[in-house]
Amino acid sequence: AFADNDDASAHDSNDDDDMDYSLLNGLFAMIRDKIASLKTGVVVKLNWSAPKDAKWINAETLKCEHITQMLLLLKSSPFVQHDLCCPFYGCFDYEADDEKKQQPPSIEYTLVLRKYCNLYPQREFRCFVYAHQIIAIAQRNDDDCFTDLQS
Repeated sequence: AFADNDDASAHDSNDDDDMDYSLLNGLFAMIRDKIASLKTGVVVKLNWSAPKDAKWINAETLKCEHITQMLLLLKSSPFVQHDLCCPFYGCFDYEADDEKKQQPPSIEYTLVLRKYCNLYPQREFRCFVYAHQIIAIAQRNDDDCFTDLQS
């Protein structure tokens, strides 16, 4: 709490959030239209990562029926933050060394909205293909044992 109103107004005027959010109204309208057209909700992701590490904040699901859910998932996801802020950090062919002053390649980000579909984790598999032949199939979620998959 502030001692008087002058201190409070001074704090508000020093706020570094000077972005004009009205510039995003067109984008938000397009997103709302897309959500409405897909009817069952959407799953949001960027061209690299989905915010699957933040689904805890959205009732343990990636399903979004409102734009506020999408924004909350995107803002809460370390995966998405990494993609936006330092996508090449940790790559062996990129060195963020001050002496070399290497600039990362320019990235054009894409917001992807897919129709929501309730997938069962025990029914997700990875298929490995070599020379147009499936050579191996593995359970995608190998951390859990699904009894209905056992023979």
